[in-house]
Amino acid sequence: MKANSVSGRSIKGVRVGTVSTHLTKADYGAIEVVIALEHEVNGKNARVKEIRIQRDREKARKAIRSAEFLGQFTGKTSKDPLEVGKDIRPADGTKRTSHAIAFSVKKQLIAFEVLMASQAD
Repeated sequence: MKANSVSGRSIKGVRVGTVSTHLTKADYGAIEVVIALEHEVNGKNARVKEIRIQRDREKARKAIRSAEFLGQFTGKTSKDPLEVGKDIRPADGTKRTSHAIAFSVKKQLIAFEVLMASQAD
């Protein structure tokens, strides 16, 4: 799976957030999940600001891109379960795809924290 990230900076050069993408598999092919993170300047306490679906071929495209489904991720951290059936409700008719998206978000949060911790060392 492919992953990328870009850090946003203010005019003074202070990191104000990070945008990350991850390509995951779903029912009808690849889905590119884009996550915007808010965090402290040192990268600690990362939480989801917003999730978007960049690319997909899913039949339930409208459901997985809905504010009702994607809005559930706002404010989540790596400490949250981020599991369908626990703290995430599946998008209508897309249980497997919903699992893939939730797992992608969890992976991106954990990867960000690990990479930021390695920069602090």
